[in-house]
Amino acid sequence: PVGKQCVSKEDSILIKSKGLAVVDCSWARLDDVPFVKIRCTAPRL
Repeated sequence: PVGKQCVSKEDSILIKSKGLAVVDCSWARLDDVPFVKIRCTAPRL
């Protein structure tokens, strides 16, 4: 919900150096996810 662009091949260097995290939740419960506690310097969809 905070990402402005999708993950692409160009992100491979970023993923290799910083890692990748996925939030798997229902859109109906999206407000329950503590996004303010999740550090994210390069948000993607």
